[in-house]
Amino acid sequence: MITPEKKGYFVKIVSIAVSKKKGTTKHCIDQAELVENHGIQGDAHAGDFSRQL
Repeated sequence: MITPEKKGYFVKIVSIAVSKKKGTTKHCIDQAELVENHGIQGDAHAGDFSRQL
């Protein structure tokens, strides 16, 4: 398994898309605040439940 601690591990974020309400179209944003155990601040799909990024 590759982990962030291993040398040569890089992540490239191509885009970030959020929606204010579930079931609506997401729109791309330039930057985001990630909240531990929550997700992207202001995104309808953020919350205290199991989700993958």
